[in-house]
Amino acid sequence: MATGVDGAIDFAWPISLKSRQRPLQSFSHAFRRRLPSRHNFDASAGIRPPGGVCSYSTSKDFGEIEALTSNGGAASPRPEEKVGVADIIRLGAHEVPLDWPVKGETRATFRRRFETGFYQRYLSGSVILDIGYKGYEADPVPLFPHATGYDEGSPGYDGLHLPVASDTADGVFVSHALEHIADYIGALREWHRVLKPGGFLVIIVPHQFLFERKWRPPSLWNQDHKRFYTPASLLREVEEALSPNSYRVRHLLDNDWQNDLTDKHPAAIPGPGCYEIELVLEKAIPPNWSFA
Repeated sequence: MATGVDGAIDFAWPISLKSRQRPLQSFSHAFRRRLPSRHNFDASAGIRPPGGVCSYSTSKDFGEIEALTSNGGAASPRPEEKVGVADIIRLGAHEVPLDWPVKGETRATFRRRFETGFYQRYLSGSVILDIGYKGYEADPVPLFPHATGYDEGSPGYDGLHLPVASDTADGVFVSHALEHIADYIGALREWHRVLKPGGFLVIIVPHQFLFERKWRPPSLWNQDHKRFYTPASLLREVEEALSPNSYRVRHLLDNDWQNDLTDKHPAAIPGPGCYEIELVLEKAIPPNWSFA
């Protein structure tokens, strides 16, 4: 077990400090070309979407890319990168523009997860499903241009069962959706079902202590939150839903990036920053034995 990027627990990646820098070092070499921006960010406004758990406060997050150089993986600003200009990064067999217009909580950390190598490690396959991608947003798009989004109104999707064959998806991304689903056991089993062995399930939920800041529902910020989550309670639901040895926990993180709770009253509206839990599961092939 090793401590991963940003202090996350990366359970099956006992890598050296030198190898841990490689995703960061390779980031600056992954750019392909520069394209005009597809939309304008109002990053300085600090506007949170309804029920949002990651918000954005500075133009640096979206307008100025902090390119990671090959000099020891150190980050250095590139002042020539202004709002309205974006790069494209290679992700597996696909190219993803860094100004891809994802919204909601995913938008706040979209570039950062490329910089840290998170997307490259867990979601670099060709068949990526984005569950609940619409959220509360107008004109939503799935996580990547090549990803397939499923939400209310998607053909063949009833809110639980996916029109996807078993063992076919390289990755399933579920950001701030699990807390809205009453049948969490059915949902977790369905997401696990469609994954190939070795595929990754990425689950992101609001953090009870960082975001909800109370012991039990209803939420102060979103009345549709059916449950509150800590890392322990999230793992407890996974263990309740999935068979032993059918998965491995590969990453677990309290994502408190850029937030500050030191002088805020529990009932105060959460300010800029992130208030969520990241969990990544890898689908495993169960052994040919069972527990006694």
